Amino acid sequence: MQDSFDVKMRCSVPDDPQAQFLYWIKDGKQIYSDRDSRREYEPSRSKLNIYDLRVEDTGKYTCVATLHNGIRVEASTWLTVKPAITVICTEAQFLDVGSTTTISCSVSGDTEPSTFLYWLKGSSPIDNSAKYRISSDKSSLRISNVQEEDGGMYTVVIQTSLGVMHESSSVTVIMDPVIIQSPQSLTVATGSNVTLTCVYSGTPKPYFFWNKDDQAIEVESDERVSTVEEYVDRNVRRDVLSIRRVTKADAGVYYGFALNMGNADATGTGVQSGQATIRVIDPPVINVPPRNISLTVGKSTAIKCGYTGDQPLTIEWLYQ
Repeated sequence: MQDSFDVKMRCSVPDDPQAQFLYWIKDGKQIYSDRDSRREYEPSRSKLNIYDLRVEDTGKYTCVATLHNGIRVEASTWLTVKPAITVICTEAQFLDVGSTTTISCSVSGDTEPSTFLYWLKGSSPIDNSAKYRISSDKSSLRISNVQEEDGGMYTVVIQTSLGVMHESSSVTVIMDPVIIQSPQSLTVATGSNVTLTCVYSGTPKPYFFWNKDDQAIEVESDERVSTVEEYVDRNVRRDVLSIRRVTKADAGVYYGFALNMGNADATGTGVQSGQATIRVIDPPVINVPPRNISLTVGKSTAIKCGYTGDQPLTIEWLYQ
């Protein structure tokens, strides 16, 4: 067994269901039931529970019982507790393109020498190459000239006294944000609905936000203004800004920002923006319609029509 676990030991007398279990002995000394000492009998005393196993719990355990005819019997078992084995590898890394890094791993707590067997990237074995260099004892992996495709999970497989163990470390290659598709400028009528779409990429996932005329846009509780982020492909995302029932106050220049702060250990920080202009116009309204006129043949007249609306307007007359 490995330490930090619990164990339950059970004793039975199949040929005498009336047997009474008295107590347990470890290495010749009687065990007293006490949860504080991590050892506890179950009511029948036929079971001994040991909690939070430790190396010092190793030893010979004997259960003592009395048969229905008064004869005392014993049965023994050995419990071996090995120290917990811990594998520690380099923590997750955020790296710039072109950099070099080393993932190192160590084993502690093993009573026997551990053997590092091999390395994996994802599920694929890694061999020494111009890109990868595995140390002679296979406890570390060096990655040179890091590129975007080198991002992922790296795993070392180790043979220990408790069996095969593995531990992983992640590598994220910082790719500055890129605006793939900027939002499109629009001219809309008051009261209509508008959506602006910005498609961007970056690693790790950039923080995306919208500004209007250099002011941050706040999503409204009534959802008149809302944003939705959509997954497109591996490192590509789409952010959609929706404005319902636009008013004149919604007119302006809108900016979509993709921001990647990177990591304190890397210099790959960046910000990219796409912009679009929304023009909100009042739709034309005829407030003075033309009136019916009766004329004498050969006379001249003028037909008037009054209207309002944002310029430029195109006026057309139709004759039936």
